[in-house]
Amino acid sequence: MESADEIKLSSKREIALIIFCFLAYTISYITRYSYNANVNQIIEYYSIDKAQFGLVGTLFFAAYGTGQFINAFLCRKYNKRIIIPIALTISSALNLVLFFQPPFVIYKYLWLINGLTLSMLWPTLLQILAEHISTKNMKFSVIIMSTTTAVGTFVAYGISAIFNHFQVYQYIFLTALIFGLLMASSWFIFYPKLAAKPINISINSKKEEKVEDNAISNVSSKSIFIAILVAMGLLMLVCNLVKDGTTTWVPNILKESFGLGDSFSLTLTLVLPICGVFGTLVAVFINNKLKNYMSSSFLLMSVTTLTIGIVLIGLNFNIFALALIMFGLISLMMHGINNLLTSQAPLELKGEISGGLLGGLLNGCGYIGSTISSFGLGAIADNLGWNGVFIFLIITSGVCSLIALVFIFIIKKVKSK
Repeated sequence: MESADEIKLSSKREIALIIFCFLAYTISYITRYSYNANVNQIIEYYSIDKAQFGLVGTLFFAAYGTGQFINAFLCRKYNKRIIIPIALTISSALNLVLFFQPPFVIYKYLWLINGLTLSMLWPTLLQILAEHISTKNMKFSVIIMSTTTAVGTFVAYGISAIFNHFQVYQYIFLTALIFGLLMASSWFIFYPKLAAKPINISINSKKEEKVEDNAISNVSSKSIFIAILVAMGLLMLVCNLVKDGTTTWVPNILKESFGLGDSFSLTLTLVLPICGVFGTLVAVFINNKLKNYMSSSFLLMSVTTLTIGIVLIGLNFNIFALALIMFGLISLMMHGINNLLTSQAPLELKGEISGGLLGGLLNGCGYIGSTISSFGLGAIADNLGWNGVFIFLIITSGVCSLIALVFIFIIKKVKSK
């Protein structure tokens, strides 16, 4: 039986571990988005088209997504003290190479390695939290970790905007190196103390955690359980297609469609991750009301389809404020779905399935969409313009919404029996 002081100390250690996991994944966004955040500058410096620029991101996302599926199964076996610093250090070293502006032909190989390396982080961090965080602090863990994408994107694009203003965009790569190495060394030094007392959780036991009836829980049929996971994977695919597609290409859209300067268009793009933070809160609120991951995701995806249509109006009628607001709303809703399916579901359902496994699998599905978003949307823009891109996104998100709706009725019918 632990004393009150021991319980208090254990809780403080858990909070510190959550913050360390948050910092590790947030900083990884600086080492991965250092390239995407400088779309206009790199295209201009190397005299390349959008498809060529997007190919580098596509290879990163393809490698990252593939790595997610692999690491989802392996993360429980990793030495957590060593694997996180290794990933951050390799990613930092790759950024150092890009700082010297090497021939563009090698970018795709370097970012392919970067994707494989960073893919170890998310499932491993989720597994750490599932093993070391008690029920008392799990809600805090879910909320904090769900903001990593938005905060990391904001920092990467914000720092890039400053360097763009002074026309030294390549210094974002040096900044990524410094942040990455600092986090890697800090993790190696402090992790053993923060993870000193793991919580004994049996993956199949429901005694440790009470799992709410939330679409995926308490489904007796194995085939239905798998079908729900597939539907959640599809939602994640389309979510990241839209989220990363807009994050990558909005600076270029603002420049080409509204004649904005590089630094100003990049600064305005910061609206997206800021809205993404609020998306986390909105998603938590909606899911607390609906208590169903599928229904919550369907609602957010359906509104996104309508919002993308309004973006088209803003672009075609040159209504800058309307387009920018809609981009912000798209980011809000896509970060909301991302939070529900890759943070909240894996950590809250750890009594049903390994948190690292579920988080890695769903994140891997998401990065299939990210892979399409970089090269695919760039190629569509080169051939059909931005109108073609947004019509494609409307169709994709609309079809995904209909599929999610079908699954909602299937789940209700199965559970009613």
